[in-house]
Amino acid sequence: MLSPLARLHLRPRTQLEHGSENRRLYAYLNSGMAVVTMVSPAALASNTHEVPRVPISFDELSESRLIAGKNAPGVLASTHVAEGSARTRISVHGVNASPEDLGPLLHLGAERGENTSTFAYDDRFRRLEHSAADLATGLAEWRAANPEQTLVIDAHSMGGRVVLAALAKIQDLDTFGPIELNLVAVPLAGYGSANWSKLTPGFLRDAIPVARPSLDMGSRSRFQKGLDRLVLPDNVRTTIYVAGKDDVVEGGDAHPTHIVKNLRAKVVHVPEAGHVSILSEVAGLLSTPAD
Repeated sequence: MLSPLARLHLRPRTQLEHGSENRRLYAYLNSGMAVVTMVSPAALASNTHEVPRVPISFDELSESRLIAGKNAPGVLASTHVAEGSARTRISVHGVNASPEDLGPLLHLGAERGENTSTFAYDDRFRRLEHSAADLATGLAEWRAANPEQTLVIDAHSMGGRVVLAALAKIQDLDTFGPIELNLVAVPLAGYGSANWSKLTPGFLRDAIPVARPSLDMGSRSRFQKGLDRLVLPDNVRTTIYVAGKDDVVEGGDAHPTHIVKNLRAKVVHVPEAGHVSILSEVAGLLSTPAD
């Protein structure tokens, strides 16, 4: 019987087709973490660059072309510009996935008159720790350019781990103004089966897809220890969405008590949702007009 981590790695690279969750053989199991590098928005204010524009239906191939190479730094890319909007919605997909998976939430943002962006990154050959640092830099640059906007972050699966580690790296996060953080089907407790990944030879990590990011998936990894003690400032309002029929994130692994408490998070159970179909369900739950 496949473990939840194995199911995550066996997910197809193209997934959201009418809410179905097809599976195809992909490859590997693993996990571990590295030292946090703090990012200051003030230090980045004079180092901003033009944000690339991409369509909401931004697939795996387009993502790999944008980030320009294996294990290359991730970047924030704009998917919709709403002139005069006071809100920006940013999506972060998981491992063995692509930005288009969060299409339901990006479309929701565009329909509500929000600016929308996605974080494009190498989820197959770059560690979550390093992708988190890339995202932290992107968020700090975004804040420097948009000091008055409300930020909404939608993160799915392993993308939630990336987002939490990124927020931990931003020194002045409490100055960002309101942040709405939606963690959707996120394995917040990590995977016990991934704890052996640190024993994998480096040359295999470079060759096997998902092996390197899996270093930061272990339940006893340094990355996990960082999540276990993470406390976010009061301006971050966190909601954790749990899929009742999730075969990738099981039971309390999606909302361990100590992490829920540290994040002061609200937990919302979606009983009939699976690991991928929950994205459409959450978009429906959030579809009421913005305040």
